[in-house]
Amino acid sequence: MNNSLLISVPSAAKKLGVPKKAVLSMINTGVLVGIAAAGDTYITTQSIESLAGQNSTVDSGQHPSGYPEPQEVSCLLTKDDVVVEPEKAGAGMIYKGYISALKDGRFMVQIDLGKTPDGKRKRESKSSKSQKEADAYLAKRLQELNGVQVVSTPFVPAQPMASLALSQYTQLTFEEYAIELLNSGVGKATTRTIENYRRGSKMMLPYIGSKKMVEITEQDIKKAFEKIRYAYAKSGVRHSFNTTKLIFQTALDNNDIPVDIMRRLRCPTSKKPVAKDKYPTFSDEDIDVLFQTSRKYSLELYTIFAVLECTGMRPGELRALEWDSFDPLQKTIRIQQAATVQYEEITTLKRQAKHRDIISTPKSEYSVRTLRLSDLAVKALQEWKQFVSRSRSAGKRNSQFIFSDKVGNVRSESSYQSLIQRYRKQYHIEDMGINLYKFRHTMCTRLILSGQPISVIQRIMGDNTPDIIMKIYTHVNDEMAMKATEGFYDELNRKNANRMVV
Repeated sequence: MNNSLLISVPSAAKKLGVPKKAVLSMINTGVLVGIAAAGDTYITTQSIESLAGQNSTVDSGQHPSGYPEPQEVSCLLTKDDVVVEPEKAGAGMIYKGYISALKDGRFMVQIDLGKTPDGKRKRESKSSKSQKEADAYLAKRLQELNGVQVVSTPFVPAQPMASLALSQYTQLTFEEYAIELLNSGVGKATTRTIENYRRGSKMMLPYIGSKKMVEITEQDIKKAFEKIRYAYAKSGVRHSFNTTKLIFQTALDNNDIPVDIMRRLRCPTSKKPVAKDKYPTFSDEDIDVLFQTSRKYSLELYTIFAVLECTGMRPGELRALEWDSFDPLQKTIRIQQAATVQYEEITTLKRQAKHRDIISTPKSEYSVRTLRLSDLAVKALQEWKQFVSRSRSAGKRNSQFIFSDKVGNVRSESSYQSLIQRYRKQYHIEDMGINLYKFRHTMCTRLILSGQPISVIQRIMGDNTPDIIMKIYTHVNDEMAMKATEGFYDELNRKNANRMVV
């Protein structure tokens, strides 16, 4: 069923030009077809269009003329229902009847019998088990009242409530639906991006994981994020919110739920205090320490630091470097591929799916580039190549990868993390915040401070969006800013020298 057939109570009130209370009364009396979903009430557009199509005038801005007042509608026709005889209702009067679907699946027939002497409307009503039975009764009763003038109902019967039951939608829980959605693929997302979606939806498990999608309400989501915002930092809260919103929006697009319960929600602000990295980039002194200690610890790690310092390439690009991409004479290195992780099918949101390392094209076509190397990096690569050529492992000796594992395959991301962790611990430099990606932030910041044009920096960093360069990779602190502007202030002082003479 297309969920575009449902609209909210406020929207219906606006469309009909009546207060929301009047719309709710019409739902209660069966004039409009309503459905309860996700904690709210919605109305079928068919019943709205049918009602609006009658072109009835509005009585005192409260109740459409010709429809029941806000009171309990009787399901049985009694002798007291008909109090105005046809001949007393006025010459030439044409009686009209309407059929509405009730919440319990029955159908209500209502016939306007005009007004009593004191001005009150009188109606005849009768409930039926089926729409066919209601149609037959209405046609017969109108023919009795109007003779041969009216033999069929002028009202198009509303869609039966049975077809609007929540059973028509998905009966999967949030976790089941999320797993099914993520395994089926989300747009052009890679398996690594899908894994990030899994992490985002995992945060919701304690709150709505076992609830059916159609039973989750807006209030459930609010309560969940009220807890999440205290447990996760800003990026984690935003990631979980966007992932959850994606799941419900996709479910709505697939007609698996009647309404998007997150349509009115905004991402909450994290309340978890976060200790920010005081130095998100390496200082020149930090680089000196890294080179001195890493050379003693591991020639491979020293070479990695040397290459990253002058290129700022991504760790995945570093892992996929091949010896053919290195040109010692031109002092360059070519980036044309990257190592990444490919995940298998998700079985649970609680745990990471099985995965393996693969070689793929870079993040974008813009990322394919040739970068210059420093003399230190060229020398380090040459020394590392000689060292590898003497390795006892044939796989490592014959590998096309510059930094390979023992059998010659691309080295895993976790092995680099373990290597750095042992290195930091041995030299007691844990507080330096050493990680491979920090070299990228350092390189970008250095280029900015050196006055390089953004277009040049984009090409070196392999990013085609200036916002990424300025917002993510650039970290200029007060000390850097003062050092970089020394020449500017020297020139400014020279110009102001004469102005200071009194």
